[in-house]
Amino acid sequence: MGDAMSSSDEFRDHPDAIIELTRRDLEDIIEGAARRGAEQALKEVGLDTTSAGDDVRELRSLLNAFRSVKSTALDTVVKSLTMTFLLILGIGVSAKLGLFGGLPKP
Repeated sequence: MGDAMSSSDEFRDHPDAIIELTRRDLEDIIEGAARRGAEQALKEVGLDTTSAGDDVRELRSLLNAFRSVKSTALDTVVKSLTMTFLLILGIGVSAKLGLFGGLPKP
């Protein structure tokens, strides 16, 4: 061991020291930091298990099904209201034209 300082001790003693890195070393450092950050983010939201991909796909499927049901329900409500309006309009026109025979006269 001797008096030689390890490189980590040297960096600790001189935190503002300029260091030289190859482009590949820098890319490796950035990639490692990004990977650790992504893993931590997934862990924080509970998606760090091996089934996380399946969970996300299932959630997307459920969301698509919900959107489809919501769209169909809205279409059904609009069609029902339109048919009700047309039925009432038809009854009103028929009554106005006397197609129901009118009310008996006293």
